[in-house]
Amino acid sequence: MHRLLGALLAGLFLLAGCKQPSLEEPWGDPLDPRLIGIWRSLPSLDAEGYTISDTFLVYTDGDAEQGWDFDYEGTIRYTKRFSETDGLIIIEYTRDGWPKYTEPGHTVSAYVGTPIPGPFFAVYYSKLSADSVILVNSTTLDSDPPYAPPETKTLEEAIEKFTEYTRDRFIAGVAIPQRRLSVWPP
Repeated sequence: MHRLLGALLAGLFLLAGCKQPSLEEPWGDPLDPRLIGIWRSLPSLDAEGYTISDTFLVYTDGDAEQGWDFDYEGTIRYTKRFSETDGLIIIEYTRDGWPKYTEPGHTVSAYVGTPIPGPFFAVYYSKLSADSVILVNSTTLDSDPPYAPPETKTLEEAIEKFTEYTRDRFIAGVAIPQRRLSVWPP
């Protein structure tokens, strides 16, 4: 009986000492180091692209010469590898990093007329190699209205919503490969 009680107490102490993930550190799998760098779309290498560090992701899609831009940025909160080449990254928008669409003279929310439900957003990746990858922003394809914001209020909701098994609900059929311009930080 004393051995059983001792084992139970030891188990409780071990459980009490277990470190719980916090928003200060990413949950899930470690970020694949091959994703870290500056990525731009093929063939132009000058418009759409991502900058990914071990803790941060920045996206821009625009043409400065045309005078418009769409961008966002956030802290990486969760990563999940589906295979050696496929997975997802969930970010939490920074205070000033919420999606913006900019045209000459003004900047508006990326979802005009539709409030963004929360700060958590997913980017899926596939066909990752040392110098190329396909990165795709999540988009709600089967919503009413179409293309409603896919963001969630909490990280837990995002982890449940954005998975290997639900990715076809959130990515379009056309994805442009990205080419690594450089490793970041330089």
